[in-house]
Amino acid sequence: MHIDADFIAEHGIVPQRKKDTDTYDSIGFSELEQRWYGWTYHLSAGFGIGDSIPKGYSGYLASTPEEMIDDYSNFFADISEEVAAKYRNSCTVLPDRSGIIIFPGHLLLPIVEEEELLNWLDDPSGYTSLPTLDVSSQGQIKKCGLGSRPATTLQECYTLAYGFACEAY
Repeated sequence: MHIDADFIAEHGIVPQRKKDTDTYDSIGFSELEQRWYGWTYHLSAGFGIGDSIPKGYSGYLASTPEEMIDDYSNFFADISEEVAAKYRNSCTVLPDRSGIIIFPGHLLLPIVEEEELLNWLDDPSGYTSLPTLDVSSQGQIKKCGLGSRPATTLQECYTLAYGFACEAY
């Protein structure tokens, strides 16, 4: 992800990576402004004491795991209630209640010769089922944010910038 060098210089931002495994900078602190900044390919935002992200805006992160699960499930509700329920059921509250882990489910991969698979694709009625390999997917951890509450510390400003850099489109 990229942010304009002039913007960084103008605001005195010291860019950094959200995680050690990232290959790009997407957050940074401005000592001059006492603000944390977060950015994506298209958006950037700075957060200081008293700032917040209203629900429904890019970067908003719910303050409780239950609200996070509701938000995640509701995102899929326009498709169908069944799909929303499936995604709700893929979420588990972390033991320390700091967020949720999302397990998208298992992948069932056919383990057959190519010719047998092509025959099945042409006429599946001759087969009861194909042998499959059950591959578990890794869970994705999402940490709680501040909800709509204004930041009262620079650590909370960091949380807003981090959430913005992770969630903004």
